[in-house]
Amino acid sequence: MYLLTNQNFDHVPYQYDLVENGDTVFHRIPDVVFTDLDGKTFTSQDLRGNILYMDFFTVRQDSQKLTSVLHGNLQRTYKNVMWDREPPLRFISVNTGDDLDEIRAHQLSLEAEAPGWTFVTVSQEDLFRLGDAFQIPAFGKRAPGGTPFTAQTVVFIDKEGMVRQYFIGTDLQQERKMQEDMITLFRLEYPEDLEEGREKGEGLMDYLKSEKL
Repeated sequence: MYLLTNQNFDHVPYQYDLVENGDTVFHRIPDVVFTDLDGKTFTSQDLRGNILYMDFFTVRQDSQKLTSVLHGNLQRTYKNVMWDREPPLRFISVNTGDDLDEIRAHQLSLEAEAPGWTFVTVSQEDLFRLGDAFQIPAFGKRAPGGTPFTAQTVVFIDKEGMVRQYFIGTDLQQERKMQEDMITLFRLEYPEDLEEGREKGEGLMDYLKSEKL
């Protein structure tokens, strides 16, 4: 359908705050250190060049099943991506305080594999640095070292580390919007990724299996 129709897309907006003098302060991913489940560390700078979906979760303290719904929605989007075509796209799930064994079991249950979907831990200092930089409501009533929690917010970040959009990850309708905004961002701002795919004989936007959208 993407090849046969003339598409019109609205740009994915940047997210920003207004300061007292009227200037805009754009939200961006701060400099933090992530540790994956194999103990390897990387920084937010290492993620540059990829479009990111970032969420914050707990496995242990999930009495309201927020993590189950959040990651169930993300899992559907993740499974729609044709990872064998190596799109510059990453899912980063940041744990807020569980044991590694709990996180590993959860990752296995989702059939999530790095580098497409990476589960990470961070220091409590860096965790709240992320929450503050993104202005995620779930962080506002908590402090470092407290009970692990799940934020319903999914942060959509472009290749330059700028926040483009926030989604309510537990909302089924917003799951579809996540996929639509992913396509829009590639289509309008990173056409070189699409051209690279075209040269390999692929469709205009086959990073996602369009029949599932």
